[in-house]
Amino acid sequence: NAAKGPTNSQSGGTTDSIPVNNSLSANITTLEQSSENIKFEATVANSPKSGTCIVTFENPNDKPVVRSFESTEKGGAQICDALIPTLEFSYIGTWNVTFRFVTEGTQVTANGKIDIR
Repeated sequence: NAAKGPTNSQSGGTTDSIPVNNSLSANITTLEQSSENIKFEATVANSPKSGTCIVTFENPNDKPVVRSFESTEKGGAQICDALIPTLEFSYIGTWNVTFRFVTEGTQVTANGKIDIR
């Protein structure tokens, strides 16, 4: 029974201990750049209850860009959508995107990438 060392998370570690809800499925449906904004949209299927959407954009050359907001219900699914000003992304290149949906003490996640120009 090996001892586990400390776990480091850039999100502050607050969501690391939340159990994953396997009955939910999360998909990033839109991840695109317009002239002034990054448009993000994700859908969480099988979730009749709203929850907190947490979107983290990470790149080793810049500080993370994080958004946290409530989901909206649409057709029995939860929709998480946000517009983030491109001015917040000073690094030009590929950013990793982590989407996290937290509801009733459980979570589901999805990952993506976006090239910011």
